[in-house]
Order: sequence, then structure tokens, then C-alpha cells
Amino acid sequence: MGAGLGLTSGLVRNSGTTNATDVYANVLLGADYRVTDSISVFVEGNGRYYFSNKGAATGLPATGANNGGFSGGVKAGLKFYF
Repeated sequence: MGAGLGLTSGLVRNSGTTNATDVYANVLLGADYRVTDSISVFVEGNGRYYFSNKGAATGLPATGANNGGFSGGVKAGLKFYF
């Protein structure tokens, strides 16, 4: 479990050359289960709340530069220990 703040930098929509930076709050929750001594499975959920939506790197719809929004993701996989 974790939380933090971050920055995303990307091109301004329909600009092509101008960069924009967006600030977000991040929350991460995950679980890890050891199957054997050398293999485990994991799942993580990641939620980000963007305070602005100036750049295309946020992945949010282009609804305006001052409108923030929520973006999330989930990943799962295997870990191998050597």
C-alpha cells in the first residue's frame, strides 16, 4: 500500500511541439502470494487523480485544461526469484 504525488509531462493536445506538466495524487494497493520458493504471483491496483488536464499524457478525455479527473489501472503477473 502506498500514496504519493507526481508529475506527468507530455505534449499539449493539438500542439505538436509544446509540453505541459500535470500534477497528480497516486494511490497503490497490491498483493503478493508466494507459490514456491522461487515463484510468486502478484496483483496491483493503481489510481491517479489528476488536478489538471493540460497534456495528452494524462490519458484523460480532452474536456478542458482545468478539469482534472481520475485514471486507474491494474496489473498482474509472475515474479521469479533467483
